[in-house]
Formats: sequence, C-alpha cells, structure tokens
Amino acid sequence: HILRQMKREFPTIMADVHYRVLKKKWSNLLQQYK
Repeated sequence: HILRQMKREFPTIMADVHYRVLKKKWSNLLQQYK
C-alpha cells in the first residue's frame, strides 16, 4: 500500500527537486550578470 503511494508521489517529488535545482542554477547565473 505504501509502495503504491510512493510510486504515485515520486514524480511530484522529483519535479519539485528538479525545479528547486533549476531555480538555484538560474539565480546563480543572474548573480553573475549583476
């Protein structure tokens, strides 16, 4: 039961992590150009 729930949640978690990493990269890039 828990495993099935994890499989359902997994893409959301991955998308969240991916979004945060991208945001951090972009803010770093923007800092360089200032």
